[in-house]
Amino acid sequence: MELATIIFYVILFLIAFMIARIIMRIMRGY
Repeated sequence: MELATIIFYVILFLIAFMIARIIMRIMRGY
């Protein structure tokens, strides 16, 4: 695997994790 591909997937995972946390917080709020 290329380093750029690994970095891309790591960033994608972090963004998805942050979105999931925001969704969980909204679901818990309502």
